This record gives sequence, structure tokens and C-alpha cells, in this order.
Amino acid sequence: MGKHFVFVGVIAIAASRVGAGLIDFNDYSLDPLRGQHRGGVATVLDAGATLQLSGNTWRVLDFSATPIEVTADTVVAFDFRVDRVGEIAGVMLGDRVDRTLGFNLFGTQDWGHPVAGYTDADLGQWRRVVVPVGDELSGRSFDTLTFINDHDSGARDQVSYYRNVYLGAAGAIPEPAALAIFGLAALLCAGGRRNRRRA
Repeated sequence: MGKHFVFVGVIAIAASRVGAGLIDFNDYSLDPLRGQHRGGVATVLDAGATLQLSGNTWRVLDFSATPIEVTADTVVAFDFRVDRVGEIAGVMLGDRVDRTLGFNLFGTQDWGHPVAGYTDADLGQWRRVVVPVGDELSGRSFDTLTFINDHDSGARDQVSYYRNVYLGAAGAIPEPAALAIFGLAALLCAGGRRNRRRA
């Protein structure tokens, strides 16, 4: 516990439609986590490649049909962006509030395993991050991944984005060039799939 994970760099690639190994948010209901939803909104963008969270909401991605066994080299990798500062922006394996399962990328609250790299100076910009969840949770099995946009005091106006999300072995993360190709494919074959807004 207490490790500071590191972002792998600035990105400037097209938003993608999901390719092999990437999560398509259109395939999931993204239900609110009980007790952690106070008027926030989840919106699926970029033909399923991006999840936008605004207000105070924790959203659960349920893959119980194919649970993942976390090993030492399991990671969650994604493009990350925050437009307004709140308390916690991050991810958590599981669907119960447990700081030992959570990874905090940005915000004012000290919660979960800290992921270093995103600062106030980065607001409004995309960063590619790889979170080595296997360092903390190896040997455990999970069937949900929770995306956190916690801002339950004050203005409750935090906005965070998670794009090109990958959950699996570190050695199989799609390369940025491939993600850009997926982005082009989205423009050519999205077929008019509209953004989906969920209360």
C-alpha cells in the first residue's frame, strides 16, 4: 500500500471505437454504486470508447460472465482527463466501497492507492495511465470494475473521462498507434451511434 504509480506520458491521439481488448462502454449498463450516487451523470462517448462522469457518481462495469483473476502483471490502462476538480477521480476493482481496492488518480481527498502524475496543471488535458493493480491485488478474482467521480460536497461539478480502457496483462496493452487506427475506424463505421447519457 502507499505506492505512487506513474503516468506513462502525454497523448495526442484520436478518440477510438473499441478494438480488440478494449472496453466498449455501450456493452454495459454502468449502474450507479449504491450509496455513492447523488445526482451524477454517466455519458458514453466516441461510439463506446469513452466514459464521461459528471457530478457525484460511481459507476459499475459488470463483467461477471467472465471474471478476471488478477495476477502480478495485471493492469488497468486508459486515457484520463479531468475538467473540474473534485474529491476523487479513479478506479476500483469490485463493487463495494473499499479503499484497499481503489486507485486514486486525482482529487482533494486522500483515499485508496495514490496514482501520481495528474495535477492541477493538467486539467482539461488527456494523459495515458497504466495502473499496475496486480501489485496490490494479485491472487484475487473480480467481476466488476468501478469508475469513480466523487464530489459529494460543495459544487459537485467534477467531470472526469476514461477512454480506451484496457484491463488485462501488461504485455498485451494496445499500442497508441493502434488506438489511433481504431479512432479512424470509428469515424468511418460508427454508423451514427449516438452518445448515451445515463442518469
